[in-house]
Amino acid sequence: MSTSNAGKLLVALDGSNRSRLTVDHISACQPLHAHRLVLYHVFNKIPYAYYDLQKEPKSIKIVGQTHAWESHQKKKIASYLEKAKGILIQEGFAESDIDIKISPRDQGIARDIIKESRNGYTAVILRRRGTTHLPLIMGGVATKVVERNDAIPMIITGRKPAAGKVLIAIDGSSNALRAADFAGRMLAGHKIGIHLVSIVRGVSATGSVDSGDQTEREDLAASPDEATKKILEAREHLLQAGVSSQQVTWQLIADVHSRAEAIVAEADSKGCDTIIVGRRGHSRINYFFIGSVSAKVIQLGRQHTVWVIP
Repeated sequence: MSTSNAGKLLVALDGSNRSRLTVDHISACQPLHAHRLVLYHVFNKIPYAYYDLQKEPKSIKIVGQTHAWESHQKKKIASYLEKAKGILIQEGFAESDIDIKISPRDQGIARDIIKESRNGYTAVILRRRGTTHLPLIMGGVATKVVERNDAIPMIITGRKPAAGKVLIAIDGSSNALRAADFAGRMLAGHKIGIHLVSIVRGVSATGSVDSGDQTEREDLAASPDEATKKILEAREHLLQAGVSSQQVTWQLIADVHSRAEAIVAEADSKGCDTIIVGRRGHSRINYFFIGSVSAKVIQLGRQHTVWVIP
């Protein structure tokens, strides 16, 4: 079924085996099937300085080899993207709803992805960096995109298979309600379980049959009453978006050492493959949330898909 009137998702692919997992995630995540896709690659052309060698007679052979290498690499990535498109079509996407775009590198891979994302996209989908065990904030294209893109939501895919259940982290900020609004728009009409979680100081309360069992401590600002009010407000936003009340559970967790660790642990215990967080929470700092709960969730929840909502 065509989704030509739906929003567009920018899918950043680098041609690696790891980014193939991004394609697998999109294939398995039914809510993403309701959108058009642009499979996007920033192509690293040979620096222009190499072309100046054409003026040197002794360098003609080298220049020819350079041109041949560049042509081969471009054909290789084009073939990769066509195969990715074929996989998505086999999984139910309409061919007319998948475009391929290869752009020559201009300002840098991360900056070029961000620039492209401003062209009417609903969200950017990308994968974490390589196989490094260093913290995410240490660098890489994905890190730079997350740090610098504060305009549209980002979907950072993980290794966990789509289990049909997501966790939304709720705090007292407007970001949390925007996260609920975005989740509602994306998930309404799909059989996806939604678990709302807020970490508070004091006694744990719950809207589901379970209660938090964290024993670590952290100084948190929100009282149980304030957190309950905010989480019920987020629930109402989901219902207004068309999510069924039977799909939504909620829970307050108290006395934890690390909110991020508690969020990831709760996602694991409830079988959630996806965690949805606001970008900055309470912070009014104008640069990215390095050191905040959201950044730590991305780092600690490496197996999960994380949606970051500005």
